[in-house]
Amino acid sequence: MLLASCVTDVIYDCRYGSTVARVRYEVTSTAGSADIEVFDADGDLGTYRREPTPWSLTERVHGDAYVRLRARSSQPLGTVSAAIYVDGVLWGQETGVGAVDVELYGIVETGRGWSCGYGMFVQTWE
Repeated sequence: MLLASCVTDVIYDCRYGSTVARVRYEVTSTAGSADIEVFDADGDLGTYRREPTPWSLTERVHGDAYVRLRARSSQPLGTVSAAIYVDGVLWGQETGVGAVDVELYGIVETGRGWSCGYGMFVQTWE
């Protein structure tokens, strides 16, 4: 007589290293539109002309990343504000009056920790 049993294990894909952060860029303007430049964490420069406000862009960054947000009101009167949030917390904010550039830039530090992917089920017979 042969007896067998099924054993199910869950194997996680975990590794220690840089964690992931959510970065949100936001621009508001009392003029209703703004010219915006974003240098994102991937090193890409995005240019948006006469973009309706409020405007926002969200990305996920892995590891420490240099980010930059520049905005200018599309009208010579009024105010323009630029803000960057990291994981929902205000990282920086600038406000200007008239046809001036407001700019935020710096390194977003994501820290280090454990990152675990989805588990994989493995069945073995004994």
